[in-house]
Amino acid sequence: MENENLGLQTMLDDAQMQLEREFASSSSLKDHAKTIIGVSSVVVSFFATFKVFDNVVSQSNTPLIILLILIGLVYGALMIFAIKAASPFALHAPIEPNIENYTTAFAYKDERIILSHQINAYLKAILKNKDVIEKQSKLTNLINILLGVVVVLIISATVFSILMK
Repeated sequence: MENENLGLQTMLDDAQMQLEREFASSSSLKDHAKTIIGVSSVVVSFFATFKVFDNVVSQSNTPLIILLILIGLVYGALMIFAIKAASPFALHAPIEPNIENYTTAFAYKDERIILSHQINAYLKAILKNKDVIEKQSKLTNLINILLGVVVVLIISATVFSILMK
């Protein structure tokens, strides 16, 4: 007789793979945020290379000063959100790992009941993690936009400071 629990086992296998994809996705989003922190630091160092700040101080140009303040504010927001995005996010596991939970879920139960319980536990964790990952993804999209804004502002300030010489 073939495995009568094949359907349940297949469902569990798929739920496990989905949860693994969620953990990988979360890790990828954190890594991306860390990369943005590094890239934004390089972008700001280019800004220093063109000595725009020196030009602002020597020229006392109000529009350029305002542009520099704006760059500072956007860059500050970028760093705050990037650090938040790179910080650990709590993802949910199917079963809280302790002896009481394992005993309740698995001890003295038949295979079908155990498989059903595991499937439900995985599905609950997947649904809870979906919200966490969506928030993490939105934060990552925001830092991408902020980085683009910082780059555009820095290029604008550089061009403006050269034209004002």
